[in-house]
Amino acid sequence: MSFLKDAKWDEMDWLNKAVEPFTFSLNQTLEKIPSTYVVRYDEIVNHVGSYSVDFSTLVRNMLESAKLTEEELSLVSLVSTEALFSVHVEPDTTLDLDAKTINGALTVSKKIESFSDDHVAELIPRLVHQFLYSSWGKADPSRLNEVMDILDCKEARKTSSSKKKKRGLELYLLKTFRDNTWNIKNVDLIIKFLQWIIQYIDSGDRCSLANLSKLKCMTYSGNPIYSMEEII
Repeated sequence: MSFLKDAKWDEMDWLNKAVEPFTFSLNQTLEKIPSTYVVRYDEIVNHVGSYSVDFSTLVRNMLESAKLTEEELSLVSLVSTEALFSVHVEPDTTLDLDAKTINGALTVSKKIESFSDDHVAELIPRLVHQFLYSSWGKADPSRLNEVMDILDCKEARKTSSSKKKKRGLELYLLKTFRDNTWNIKNVDLIIKFLQWIIQYIDSGDRCSLANLSKLKCMTYSGNPIYSMEEII
């Protein structure tokens, strides 16, 4: 059915189809960011007039130098700057306020140059928990039931407690992604999938429900899923 067509999978060469690697647009974003960024004196002073600086400020300096788009910045933030970057201060590094220089070195480095399948396996459980517990307010019981029906989340569907349903849905998704039951190989699509769940349960957005249903139908194809044409 063309409605359920995965254009990216169809276009992949035989080698990639044999390997079935995960894809993630964050890898292209990470390529734009320098492996190591040396923080300048004026950046510290400009960002914080008190001559003190924290981790988020240093990382922001680094990302600003890479001229990332708002979408790219949002993705970096979603994945977590702490997971992607580290700060190193050489011993005895000081700020010389008179000379307006840094004596020593203060640098920000990438922990990850590219997301491997192992990195993805560590990331997805955190994203599931983050979305289900941080991204929605009071769950609408009827819409929560609809989502669980679509996803075949049968056990947690039986309880009348929204809190238990929510926890049951989280455990179901964690197991599903751990076992690769749906074989979704595009991390960006997994993020959208989680967003559709939240958007429908939160606000009843019909496009989110339609996209969620469509993606679930695609999981029955037997092929890895790399792309889906969204319903808007």
